[in-house]
Amino acid sequence: MKILDSGVDHKTRNAFDKNYLVLTESLREELNVISDVANTKQDTNVQDEGTSVFGGGIYIRVIEPRKKYPSRVCVVRAPFQGNVANYKALKPVLEYVNAVYPMLDARYDDGNMD
Repeated sequence: MKILDSGVDHKTRNAFDKNYLVLTESLREELNVISDVANTKQDTNVQDEGTSVFGGGIYIRVIEPRKKYPSRVCVVRAPFQGNVANYKALKPVLEYVNAVYPMLDARYDDGNMD
C-alpha cells in the first residue's frame, strides 16, 4: 500500500478481517513527513483548557514486526496539557489526515488523565 506518491509500497498484514500497515523504518519516515505537514494545520488560536492529560494525539493502527495484532502509533502529538484544548487544536489536523490519507484511518485520543 502506497501512502505518499514518491514513497515506498508498504507491506500490509491482515488482522480481524482488515489490512493493517506493517511498521517498518520506511513507514516511520513517511509518517514523520505526514506529521510535519499535518502540524501546519493546527489551530493556533486555542487557549489551554480542560482536564490535564498526557499521551494524547492522533494515532493510527499498525502491526509491528514479529507481532500478530495491531497496536497504536502516534502520528501527531497533542500540543497542550488540557484535553479540550488538544481536541480543538487537533480537529483540523485529523480532518486533513483522514481526507488526504484515508488509508491510515487516523483517530484522535485524549490520552490518560494525570
